[in-house]
Amino acid sequence: MNLCIKIRKTGRELEVAKKILDDIPKPFREEDLAYRTWNALPYNRYRGSDEE
Repeated sequence: MNLCIKIRKTGRELEVAKKILDDIPKPFREEDLAYRTWNALPYNRYRGSDEE
């Protein structure tokens, strides 16, 4: 295999590897999810229970 073909093959493999890494889901961090919380009441209070 000549050098030009080898370089193209390696470049293609690297491109595919990067796409595979992009496809892996990122883990959720608490800081990243904070914007989704707008009701800080405990669950039973949220449902209208004034007991406790």
